[in-house]
Parts: sequence; structure tokens; C-alpha cells
Amino acid sequence: MFQRKDGRWVAQLLVEETGKQKQLYANSEADAYKKLDQAQREQEQGILATGPQQKLKDYLNWWLEEVHKVNLRRSTYRRYRGSLDTHILPELGEIQLRKLTSRQIQAFYNKKLKEKLSPSSLHNMQKVLHGGLKRAVKLRYISYNPAEGIALPSNKPLREGQSLTLEQARHLLKAAQGHRLEALVALTIATGMRIGELIALRWSDITFATETEIGSIFISRTADRQGPLDTLENEPKSEAGERVVPLIPAVSRLLELHRHRQDEMKRKAGSQWKDIGLVFTNKHGYYMYANSIRKPFYTLLKKANSIPDESGELLNLPSVHIHDLRHTASTLWQSLGVSEKVAQEWLGHSSWQITRNIYTHVIPSMQREAAERINALF
Repeated sequence: MFQRKDGRWVAQLLVEETGKQKQLYANSEADAYKKLDQAQREQEQGILATGPQQKLKDYLNWWLEEVHKVNLRRSTYRRYRGSLDTHILPELGEIQLRKLTSRQIQAFYNKKLKEKLSPSSLHNMQKVLHGGLKRAVKLRYISYNPAEGIALPSNKPLREGQSLTLEQARHLLKAAQGHRLEALVALTIATGMRIGELIALRWSDITFATETEIGSIFISRTADRQGPLDTLENEPKSEAGERVVPLIPAVSRLLELHRHRQDEMKRKAGSQWKDIGLVFTNKHGYYMYANSIRKPFYTLLKKANSIPDESGELLNLPSVHIHDLRHTASTLWQSLGVSEKVAQEWLGHSSWQITRNIYTHVIPSMQREAAERINALF
């Protein structure tokens, strides 16, 4: 222990792991002893930080690019990279890794919340920051993770997924007859496929149904088109995501009709057609943007709400999103007696709890049926 010319006190600790002296600085002799005691306890517990002095930006950039990137899907990597470059590093990047505190991180999130960033954005940032700092603890660069115990607003979805009843689904399919999304809507309701899976679907993945046999669809990839020349095609997130789903004859016929329509599109596009075997394409045969499905779907929904049903009444379908057709599929399967295990496999969920908790919605007709069954007991 000694005092420097500038008045600061220095305590020295022999680091057993490296055999080198670690210097601890304080403004008073008492504080220097406290730091030395703390460092000795951390060394005894095996959590003494022995890594290099570096700024947070240097460490997180190294962690993401050299350590973590190999484990990420390209779309996830882009999201992590965006969180770092746009938010985390401009605010916290110049702080020394060892000096970063929980209070600084909490203040950072509080500021972002005042800037009207959504809770989901904050949770995405926390996933990056907490994950990077967790690795720093394992590497002994820091003795604890300052991103632990941070208070963030609830990350509940802005809206819960909705489902159509069987009657509403039939009405939507009737309204879709002749529409360019007819086959896509029918396929989603029948199979519960995700938008990314539909965008990546190829004709080679389909075994068409016959008069005597149910067909099948092999789902092995998902796609997300980011820009005109930038489409990210990935394998499913889990092993369960790669699956085979049945193709019923009615939807198989719609897909065959869709293929004939696509052949006409191909003829009109001529040399501009990019033939990579996709089922659902833009006018040049290339991947569709998700929004190029969502927008015409809203138009189709409005059309369905303007067409009376067989009794002459307007059904007023709920304002569902295209992804809600996946929810609809799960709910209809339940009402038709499809087991949770089969539904889990068809939806590509890694566990039946996801199928039950997220995608299955109790609709009024199911409640009425349950009540009628209970009433029959009396």
C-alpha cells in the first residue's frame, strides 16, 4: 500500500492466476484497503476480473463478430448489430468495460423509454447487452454482470392473435375465389404455415394429392426479404420447424390452379422472369416481400366483409392479420378433434406448451359446445 504524488492511494494484489501484480486505486487509504479486501475475496471465490482493460464498444464488437455471430441466424445477427450500432454503443460504448455499472445501464434504458422506444426494442437491446456481459464474466473480464436485475417494462404483445371461426374461415375462402392470394390463404388455413415459410416454399417441396392419396408439403426453410437484392433464407429455428404437413385435395387443386396462373405470369414476364422454383412470387418470379402479402390480404378482408353470407347477412370478420390464419388453423384443428401432439408437429413447435399457450384460442362456439356438454349431465 502506498500513496502517489497526486494524493491517490494504491493497493497491490498478487493475482495467483497470472503471477502479476494488480493495482487498485482509491482516493483514501481506507477506500484502498476496502478495494483490496474485496479483490482478495473475489480471488478466493474465483470471480476476480483479470481480463484486459478495454472499452465496452471494443469488447462488444469483438464478442458479436468473433464469438457469437457463428451461432446466430443472419436475421438475428442483423438485429443484434443494429441494436449495438444504433443504441447501445453510442450511449455506453466509451465506458470502460470494468467500470460499467447497473445504474448506468438502467439510466440508458430509462432514456430510451422516454424516447418512445417500444418495450420489445428495449428487451432486444437487453438480450444483446446481457448476453455479451455474461460472456465477459465467464472470461473473467468482469467479476459480475451489471445487466442483471435491470427493470424493463413488460414485453406483452400489443395485440393478441385472433382466430376466425369455421364459418368465418369458409366465408373468407369464398371471398378469395379468383384472388391472387386464394391459394396462399387456403394453404395457410389448412396447414398453419408461417409467412416466411410460404415465401420460401418451392414447387419441389410439394407432393400433390390424388383422387386416392393425401398430398404433402416438406417445410425446410424460411425466407425474409430485406431489400430488392437481399433475401435471407434460413433453416427453421428448431428441428421441429423442419417438418412434413399433409396437403388435402381441395387445397392441392387450388395450388395446381395457382401454378397455371403462374405460368401465364411467366409468359408475360418473358426474359425478366427469375425462375427459382418458388410457389408464391412477385411478378418477376422472385421472393415476395411480406408486406406484399399483408396489404392485399387486408383488401381481401374488406371484400369478405362486404359480401353477405348464404342467409344474406354480413359476417363482419374481425380485423385479423395474415399471421392470424396460422392461429385460426390451430384453433380449428382443436375444434375438429386434432390432438395437440399432431397440431404441434404440423405447426412446427418445439413443445406442445407453445401450441397450447400461444396459438390456441377458445372461440365462442367452442365455449357454447362445452357448456352444452356439461348441461347434458344434469
